[in-house]
Amino acid sequence: EMKTSLAFLFAVLACASATNLLRLRTITRVYASSYHIIKTPELWINAQKKCKACGGNLATITNPNDHAYLAAQLKKMNIKSAWVGLNDIKTEKTFVWVAGSSAFGGKSGYKKWCPKEPNNKGNEDCVELVANHSAGPCLNDLRCSFPTNKRGYICEIIASKTTHDVTI
Repeated sequence: EMKTSLAFLFAVLACASATNLLRLRTITRVYASSYHIIKTPELWINAQKKCKACGGNLATITNPNDHAYLAAQLKKMNIKSAWVGLNDIKTEKTFVWVAGSSAFGGKSGYKKWCPKEPNNKGNEDCVELVANHSAGPCLNDLRCSFPTNKRGYICEIIASKTTHDVTI
């Protein structure tokens, strides 16, 4: 009977330890998103509407790796430039991502401008990613609704909001 009591006590202690371990965990949110490159030229506002209709927004470039990756994909598809979600429509010279930084875990985005950009030449409030610039892939401000400024575009759709346990 002593063996049975000891075995029961060890089992209770093991469960208590497991419970305590679980209390030492925290939750981190990971935002998984997918990019969709559309070749069909659109004005910036129409491109954003089409991305919204698919459950996303024009892309937010959050780091140098995404910047290089998206430019490489544009080159593979023979697209010289494409709209992204950066703009200063509301406040001149204050460029913001259309999805807002909160949509991507607080990241404010990555902005690698082309030389002498943004220059607001002719009231340019929207931004394209230029894949084949002589200075390397970079961002250029462009007039949002000028008829000849139709571009392909990059939509970003948050595929899932997952949680992962991380032991502290």
